[in-house]
Amino acid sequence: MSVIGYTRRGSRGWRYQFKFQGRQFRERGFPTQAAAEHAERQRRRDLEDRAHVALHGPIGRRLLTWPDALARYREAKAKRRTLGKIMQILGWWATWAESQGAHYIQALTGELIDQGLQHLAETPMPGRLAPGRSPQTRKTYLVTLRSFYTRAIEKWQVMHFNPAKTLEPIHVRAYKPRILTRPELRALLAAAEPMMRRLIMVAIYTGQREMAIMGLTAEDFQLAPGQLRAWDHKPGAVPEAYFIPVAPPLAKVIQELGVLKGPLWRQADGTIQRQFPKKAWHRAMIRATATLEASGQRGFLTRIPISRSHRTRIQWTLRFHDLRHLVGVTLAEANVHPAVIQDFMHHATRQASERYTRWVSDRAQAAAGAHLVARFDQED
Repeated sequence: MSVIGYTRRGSRGWRYQFKFQGRQFRERGFPTQAAAEHAERQRRRDLEDRAHVALHGPIGRRLLTWPDALARYREAKAKRRTLGKIMQILGWWATWAESQGAHYIQALTGELIDQGLQHLAETPMPGRLAPGRSPQTRKTYLVTLRSFYTRAIEKWQVMHFNPAKTLEPIHVRAYKPRILTRPELRALLAAAEPMMRRLIMVAIYTGQREMAIMGLTAEDFQLAPGQLRAWDHKPGAVPEAYFIPVAPPLAKVIQELGVLKGPLWRQADGTIQRQFPKKAWHRAMIRATATLEASGQRGFLTRIPISRSHRTRIQWTLRFHDLRHLVGVTLAEANVHPAVIQDFMHHATRQASERYTRWVSDRAQAAAGAHLVARFDQED
């Protein structure tokens, strides 16, 4: 702000002065500094609007800057747990768009969005061996931008169309979870550190997600005999409680923790562990991979060469979330009623449960092959 106070002939006041596209603009006679700053902002905004319309023509119902739009979006989505990640994505779009001269959100066209996605694919990322973001990440950026512009059309009414919808969707190969066999699960448990082993045990006996497991407290196991009070944290919604029966192995794991009050997962020094220990999970997979490969089985990681200097990148073939898929598939193969599976895993719809139970384990495939052999051998 270029606001200056002045005194002339016994009168005091405030004035502003600034340059815009080579021209000097000034005005005086404001009683307070705040009034002068407000007038300067309004004048700058009016000049920017006129320059933008002269360059691009009337492109929207009402001009809205990226910072203003992001502020409105943050207020509208304030209760979402994923707001920080969403604002990080939209902040990247705002920085990139303004660097291309698209200061107003109405100025962003499909062609510019396509250039931004290409920029995401080619820009080197710090700490990564391979340049750019993955197709799945670029798809997430495009989906977030589409949602942002949908709100600009339907709620704010500053747009006539959604420029992000003019692009073809980015198709990413669907991730197929790895359904562990008994030897693989035993190898993973044997290779895991004590705390990670307990986390895995809780996952395979409750079917919960990692962050839901990390949020468990001793009171959740003490509320009802033989029952675990689990919490379903859906983004933008109040956490909902539901109950899971506690199997004897799970009860033994909780007793080994020795926590009678408060959060279950704690460091050796007693401090609360709130984040899922990814490094411990990776160490467990590396050790289990060595055990499995020594016995001629497939491990949990592959090494991908990325340069001639024999540098490799590790690609994990098992996620902790795959344990939740393992629970759903195990229950489905045991002929548990779909309604019971839906209730046990606390899925909102039957379709959500089907996404977890539609996979087939290696054991079931081997059994299907054995049935074929038995059938055709009899005919011979």
